[in-house]
Amino acid sequence: MASTAGLRIVAAMGDSSIPPQAAAPATVDFSDPRIYRHWCRDIIRFADLDAGGHVNNTSFATFFETGRVAFFADARGRGRAAHDPVLAVRLTFELKSELFYPGEVDIATMVTHIGNSSLTLNQALFEAGRCAATAECIMVVVDPVGRKPMRIPDALRQSMLDVAG
Repeated sequence: MASTAGLRIVAAMGDSSIPPQAAAPATVDFSDPRIYRHWCRDIIRFADLDAGGHVNNTSFATFFETGRVAFFADARGRGRAAHDPVLAVRLTFELKSELFYPGEVDIATMVTHIGNSSLTLNQALFEAGRCAATAECIMVVVDPVGRKPMRIPDALRQSMLDVAG
């Protein structure tokens, strides 16, 4: 179970350690811009379009990546080298509406879970206030030498929560 900015997210419905009255997950609408604290913006490029004339689904993944990169830059301090790499190991997203060129997207990011070596970010893309997509990304902090999962450093853990918790 993770608690973030007043949101309660129940992790496992089948977990017998969760009392029955607490087993119903709280509904979190990740398409609601009011729940996010970390924001950045990107432009829609002509190269983002597919043959149908709208933004290709692979470009949505790139916009989410832009949001994650900006989030970690803000959490670590812009211009600082990433001493402990954070790798995306799972990205799922749901398209809610089309995007078209020209335009801009606002990318919102929040931390919804921090474990020992992994964390979960939820994100959303907005165009003119309308949610175009939501995403969940599971990330793992790895030792830069051994390339194995490592405990998230306390300073990084705290700064992530300060920026977008």
